[in-house]
Amino acid sequence: MPRPGLDRPLVVLGALVAGSTLVRAAISTDVHAPWIAPDEQLYGLLGRSLVSGEGLTLLGEPAPYYSLLYPLLVGLPFVWGDLQDAVRAVQFIQALVMSLTAVPVYLWARPLAGARWALVAAGLTVLIPGLTYSSLLMSEALYYPVAVVTLWALAGCLQNPTLARQALFLAALVMALATRLQAVGFVAVLAVAVAFLAASERSLALVRRLAPTFGVLGVAALVWMATRVAAGGLGAL
Repeated sequence: MPRPGLDRPLVVLGALVAGSTLVRAAISTDVHAPWIAPDEQLYGLLGRSLVSGEGLTLLGEPAPYYSLLYPLLVGLPFVWGDLQDAVRAVQFIQALVMSLTAVPVYLWARPLAGARWALVAAGLTVLIPGLTYSSLLMSEALYYPVAVVTLWALAGCLQNPTLARQALFLAALVMALATRLQAVGFVAVLAVAVAFLAASERSLALVRRLAPTFGVLGVAALVWMATRVAAGGLGAL
């Protein structure tokens, strides 16, 4: 029974995350990763190279950019264990990371729907079949919570685009891009959402208030194109 003064829904949320982590970690013991070739082997090798100080390389050779944060997550357990122990540690960490997605979902939903329905939303978050990725060495395991946090930050930015909220969204976007390059799609989501809101409100006020964000994104796009051209063309990896 929660002590007086504790927020009961938060206690339930903590129990939900802990229970989901333990269940997913237990299920992972029957999964002998890696077995999805070549993705899992690639992330495993990148992770070991990264934590050993060799950077993002494959067997000593420079590798195209796939992800930064996920290889780091995968590689850390190799510092203190052998291959089998490291894989088990990664599976447990991923079970926790994916289950923690329930926290931003709850915090996002609570002001909109109340604590009870926010807990329902959090519960549904840890029930999706995609949590199976916690058993595999795949970047989806980290991208799931990172993408949710990015969407939450984006929603807050659209609701009230203060400089602080714009900075939080950009930081979340950088984290998402450091996990999976497909996160560039969030830029399109932002553009479409702003265009829709501007058209429905018949006002460019939101566009003007988001000028710092669009400015940062524009500069980042120019820098990226310059580096691609310097590397041999926009099609170069």
